Amino acid sequence: EVRELNGPDIPLDDLAPGDTVDWAADVTNVSGDGSPLAVQLDSMRSMALTGDAVGGIQLTVRLCEDGFESLSAPMRCRGPVETLGSGPAATLERVVTRTPLDAGQTVGIAVRVRFPAGADNGMESTAGMIRIGFALVDDGAAVPEPGTGGGTDPGAAPGGGGVPPAG
Repeated sequence: EVRELNGPDIPLDDLAPGDTVDWAADVTNVSGDGSPLAVQLDSMRSMALTGDAVGGIQLTVRLCEDGFESLSAPMRCRGPVETLGSGPAATLERVVTRTPLDAGQTVGIAVRVRFPAGADNGMESTAGMIRIGFALVDDGAAVPEPGTGGGTDPGAAPGGGGVPPAG
């Protein structure tokens, strides 16, 4: 179960080089078993802002074990924080928790979107889109692609957050 804490949209259209934007969700394991959590990051690679591995946006995904202390910038976690992964939106597709979420456990997931300070100013007016989905990882089972059970289409809250095209 996913509850988006600051809305389903990450505003990409007003980003300038050096800007950061945070997106957060509480994710609860509603299954009867413990399982690692996969975070799927589906970036539209055909769009300049999310398709350029060097000048495009960079992502950092963190697990906030005890949720969030503050959602206002800069977002702060309560308790232990685990960086699940980071890299260009163009190449970072999936990160997985190192330890299983217990049945009924709720954790915070924070996604930081950073527009590199050294990016060409021409990238400011380009488009980009990211869709974020979640799935429990079964031993030996593939993680569903966003929109097919591991996440949802943009704006459909229970499975994940969608980020509309920018520009």
